[in-house]
Amino acid sequence: MQIQLLQNDRANNRYVHNELTALINPKRFDTIEIAVSYVMNSGVGMLLPRLKSFLKEGGQIKLLFGDDFELSESAALQKLFDSKVEIRLFVGNMNYHPKIWIFKGPSSAVVVVGSSNLSQPALVTNIEANVLIEDKEFAGILGESFQILWNEFGREIDQEWIDHYHDREEVAKSEPRYTREGKPDFDSNLKQVDVFIKSWWKYIKKPRKMRQSEYWRGWYIAPEPAIFDDSRLTALQNVLTAILDSDEYANRGRVTITRKFANEVLAKANFQFEGRPMTQSAEGRRDLFIRQPKNKLEKLGFLVELDSNGPVVQVTDLGRQFTGASTRSERKHIYSKASHNFRWAWAPKLDMVDFTTRLLKSVPTNRLQFHEFSYIIIHVFHPKMYGSTKRLVTMFKQLPDDVRNGLISRTDRALEKELERMGKGAFRHYQNKVFELMSSFGYVEGIKFHGVKESPLSCYLELA
Repeated sequence: MQIQLLQNDRANNRYVHNELTALINPKRFDTIEIAVSYVMNSGVGMLLPRLKSFLKEGGQIKLLFGDDFELSESAALQKLFDSKVEIRLFVGNMNYHPKIWIFKGPSSAVVVVGSSNLSQPALVTNIEANVLIEDKEFAGILGESFQILWNEFGREIDQEWIDHYHDREEVAKSEPRYTREGKPDFDSNLKQVDVFIKSWWKYIKKPRKMRQSEYWRGWYIAPEPAIFDDSRLTALQNVLTAILDSDEYANRGRVTITRKFANEVLAKANFQFEGRPMTQSAEGRRDLFIRQPKNKLEKLGFLVELDSNGPVVQVTDLGRQFTGASTRSERKHIYSKASHNFRWAWAPKLDMVDFTTRLLKSVPTNRLQFHEFSYIIIHVFHPKMYGSTKRLVTMFKQLPDDVRNGLISRTDRALEKELERMGKGAFRHYQNKVFELMSSFGYVEGIKFHGVKESPLSCYLELA
């Protein structure tokens, strides 16, 4: 085993950049695996010629990067993508903070582990501490760990993703503009809000999907009707109790949702489906059971799916706690804790309820109106966007009534025209999902909802 310290040593003209450049050698290695917290254009530019040469000679490069610190740059990702580097974004819920390079070849392997991210300061000017370890066994162990992260938490990115990431960078620059007299520059602020709307709007025509989740729709709890209040929580509590009381659960500690089991639970819980179910057959009711109560209980963290075949489900500790709630206030308290489990597929790190609460505490009037949700808030996909979101909402609120109403009128007309191509009622469905989300957030402790479904555009949230 060979161990060597790598640091930026100006006095001896030795830099992390030089050492990495020497290791990017297709005559010695055929695979490079890189895990770094962030990727910047300055760092990629320094290593890109060698990386391209390595790939041209038949080498393979995998890069797993993070965006926790909002430092990765689309320009850097674009260069790597164009060069055919395999790139994935880390999407786990935990913070991502590694700095690892693994070089593997037929007869040798080298690992560089330390503090340097992929940026020019880290490679040349910063005080860094990295260790080069030449040992095939150690490289193999670290390589297995990398592969687990790559397979289980790495989301492959494509040109569309990079374009969207660039849009996010532009949104981050949003800043209220003022005239020389110190008054809001409404033309500039209106343009910035409009640019953000267009950043998600374009994906209606050019669908961006992850499983069943379409990006342009923004946050929503479930595709089926999903409003949470005490009557609906009581109904879900009855379903959960019926599952726990079943003989199968008593014997196995889990249940398979067969047609027979679903209908028995529905009957025992006296559960009524929301919306207008198209079928009342036994098989149809099982499908609705999966789409409505089962799905909602999962979203709340009261139920967990162990196997999609069946499916097989198990009640969580929080779910058991929920079944023991005997009063409205107890149910609301547990729901308030559970609501932090709500996640949008495109924003796995974003606690939607916490994000909304933070906005309510900081925006003018401490209120969030329907169109502020519809146009801006539900399209946020990372907690680091809080600052830009707050500024955009503030700019929207500061628009004169006639200017704001004009923006709403133009946007809703155009959105309705676009969505009606998908089917009659698509625009109304989109508005209903926004209303459902706001209503459900409004049942969380500390937040209050005002509005009725017959007039969704006038609803709003405020601090309780």
